[in-house]
Amino acid sequence: MIKVHDILVPQNNTFPVAETNDVRGSVKVFETIAERDAINSAYLLPGTLCYVKEDDVYYKYYVGPRSFVFDLYGLDMATFS
Repeated sequence: MIKVHDILVPQNNTFPVAETNDVRGSVKVFETIAERDAINSAYLLPGTLCYVKEDDVYYKYYVGPRSFVFDLYGLDMATFS
């Protein structure tokens, strides 16, 4: 295990420090719903957005009464193209 006691900064800014799916919170990108559903909840915070490529939809994570839940998130991607 490598312990880090400060912010990671790549030399010459030539490579990423981490993949977004390996960071708690953030926007996550998955190929399928099954991949999204298999994520460890330790990587999720309420409000985390997950984009699923197979259906071209964003989902928002929240904590439900019995477990974590993903709900459709109202982004119309046509407005961004």
